[in-house]
Amino acid sequence: RGYVAQLADRYARRADVLLYATPDRPVLNHVGQVTSDGQWLILTSSSGTDDRFEIHGRKIAGGKAMGAPLVPIITGFDNNWSLIDGVGDQMWFMTNKNAPRLKVVTAQIVPGKAPQWQDIVAERPETLDGASIVGDKIILAYLKDAQAEVEMVTLSGATAGKVDLGGIGTAAAIA
Repeated sequence: RGYVAQLADRYARRADVLLYATPDRPVLNHVGQVTSDGQWLILTSSSGTDDRFEIHGRKIAGGKAMGAPLVPIITGFDNNWSLIDGVGDQMWFMTNKNAPRLKVVTAQIVPGKAPQWQDIVAERPETLDGASIVGDKIILAYLKDAQAEVEMVTLSGATAGKVDLGGIGTAAAIA
C-alpha cells in the first residue's frame, strides 16, 4: 500500500491517506516520489528485491494527488526503470530495456494514452551509473575503467559537454 502522510503541527492528529494499494498482489512494495516541479506523484512498485519495476503516476492538482486518475506509465515487471525527473508532463527515465548498461528515455505522460518512449541517450560501452536533471540539462555519471566520468546533455539528448572532475574519483548525488 502507498500512503501519503498528512503534514500538520505537533498538536493536530490526522490519519494518513491511502493513495495506492494492490490487494490483489499483496507481495508488492510501493515507493512514492514527487517530481521536482511538484506536478506528478510517481509510484514505483517492485516484488521483493528484484530490480524490475512497474510505475504509475498521479497528476498533482492544487498540491494534492488525491482524486486524480492513476496513470500506468510502465506495466509489467520486465525491466529496471528509474525516474530521473519530470518537467510538466514530460518524464525522463534510466532503463535497462534493450540496454543492459542502461540508457535514457523520455515520453510525454498523457492519461488514457500509452507513453511513446524515445531513446535520447543510447547505451554505451560504459555503464550509466546515475542521472539528474539540473536546470535544462541532464547530468550523466558513467563508470569507465573503475572511475567516474560525468557528461551533460540537453533534455532532448544533444551533447552539452563533459564535467572535469580533476582526477580519479566518484560522482554521486548530483543535483
